[in-house]
Amino acid sequence: MEAPPRLILTPKLFRYDPSSHQSIKMQHSVCLDEHLIIDSWIYQLYAVEIHYGSCVDSGHYYTISKDKNDWYQFNDGSVSRTSSDKLSRLRSPETPYIIFYSLSPIPPSQTPDDFGSGPS
Repeated sequence: MEAPPRLILTPKLFRYDPSSHQSIKMQHSVCLDEHLIIDSWIYQLYAVEIHYGSCVDSGHYYTISKDKNDWYQFNDGSVSRTSSDKLSRLRSPETPYIIFYSLSPIPPSQTPDDFGSGPS
């Protein structure tokens, strides 16, 4: 069985409240790991779509993405260099909405245990 080349995750950020008949944004932190290890496959984080807002019906979306070894923030008409530290400092109301990983080949001299976690 082959691993898919991309892994796209959508954390559950919203819930429906039947008593108020409204969708509610859950205000919790999402931990972003630089690498995900699934069986013998390693996926590397390369982009995150972020929702900035406290409710479902409003807010703003921006993207943090990696190009080679550099991280960039894409926010409407502007692009600025940022660092992976920005991803580890996200706190509500800034929450990852879509998380993108790409399949990373394991060099023959390494094992999945050689890969740490946390954005880089």
